[in-house]
Amino acid sequence: MALPTITSRPTKTAGAFTSKWNASHNPVVYTFTNDKWPTNSNDSPDNITAHQDSYGNVEFTIAAHAYEVSEWVTIYDSDIDSYNGVWKIIATDTNSITLDLPYEAGSLGSAKALLYYQNYHMLVEVYAGIRAGHTLAASDPMEFIATLKAVPDANNVAYVDVSELIREKIFMDNDPDYNDINLWTSFYIKYAESYDVVTGTYPSDEIEQFISSYTDDISNILYGVNSKMPFQNTYGGNMLEQMLSTNHTGLFLTKFERPSLWKNLYFDLSVLIAQGVGAKVFRYTEYDERGNNLGSDSITVTSYDEGLYRMRIDDIAFQAATKYISCYLDAGADTYSIYIDVNAECDSRESLLLCWLNNLGGFDYWNFQAYKDYGIEIDDDETYKRNIFESWDTNFINGETVENYNMIEAYHKIRVRSQLLTQQQAEGLQYIKTSPLVQLIDGTSKKTVLVDKSDFTTYREEENFYTMSFDIRHTDMIPSQHA
Repeated sequence: MALPTITSRPTKTAGAFTSKWNASHNPVVYTFTNDKWPTNSNDSPDNITAHQDSYGNVEFTIAAHAYEVSEWVTIYDSDIDSYNGVWKIIATDTNSITLDLPYEAGSLGSAKALLYYQNYHMLVEVYAGIRAGHTLAASDPMEFIATLKAVPDANNVAYVDVSELIREKIFMDNDPDYNDINLWTSFYIKYAESYDVVTGTYPSDEIEQFISSYTDDISNILYGVNSKMPFQNTYGGNMLEQMLSTNHTGLFLTKFERPSLWKNLYFDLSVLIAQGVGAKVFRYTEYDERGNNLGSDSITVTSYDEGLYRMRIDDIAFQAATKYISCYLDAGADTYSIYIDVNAECDSRESLLLCWLNNLGGFDYWNFQAYKDYGIEIDDDETYKRNIFESWDTNFINGETVENYNMIEAYHKIRVRSQLLTQQQAEGLQYIKTSPLVQLIDGTSKKTVLVDKSDFTTYREEENFYTMSFDIRHTDMIPSQHA
């Protein structure tokens, strides 16, 4: 008896490279086909040679058969149209079956009966974590997450989206490491089919759920990233374009065409590296403001197999005259080169460094250097009135209040303003509005803040330059006593 087969996995291929990495906030879909439901090509049909009335129900004459009471059959090609369909068997004999279907006189034509797999569905077990054999496997071992149920469509095809389950192993954390396993996971599936079967003999028969043996797809380990790709993306929800492999050039995970860093302020670059990539070396060339080459250097990146690598480069001792660098990751087929502006250390009195998770799964950074407005936002408050009618003379004459605060919810709020921005800087910076995780970085400490997305203003200050302003508030309440 044939089991379902996988007809497609959530992978994409370009040339000789197949990407197994998927944005986990897009659908991550396996496609299956089967030969039992709703069209059954697994079993052979039985010819119906006659029909008769059996206490108002139709009894079909069929040569020796294996049907049982309480099973279901599909009747088709009958000249009596009311017979065509799916019906329950209510009685059987050696050469006949009686259905829960009213008898109707007439010619049967070439009517046939075929076993119908009642309550047919697929079961898909999802496993996620860091694959066995990976350098970091002990930090988050592969484990069973949950079982999904899928019912095939009219073409016997079932689609199973595992994205929600693999996100159980992906976290909205900013805990930078060379290979940040908070932001990605690996996964695989096992799958089986299930349908109703009759056990026992009528009238003591029972309906039980049959589950086939599971097919293990562990030989096809795939990956999910804390990312989401846009509508009409060339590769759907797959990260093929970003992947760095032995035979595919990758992209850094930033929304800036040309990122910026500030000396002595935290900054890292992220990149997705496929399995099998060997030594990894970050190479960079420094340039002064006139574009003169000041020399090249490199940093060896500690290798932890495949994953999402975050390379800290703010602690590089750049030359005093350096205004920007050209850099790439030398590994496999390398990454595309990217330019990064290098800014001098700024006045800490107005410096406010924000980082945010972008939709590619990497973090972007910007140091806001214009003046800020600091205040307190009252999110909610509640008062109650005292009962001054008790001891009226005392409370009315000598009392201190007739109303008190019962609750105050208040947060620190900052109006953030940018310095002058180029158009590409403004375009990259605006994505902070769409990030689910924005953090204020102060030295080595991080604090999550919420961006007021309804009050986000971009001004064109002069030709080709822009400024941006918006409100952020802390997520921790300002301490306030309750009455």
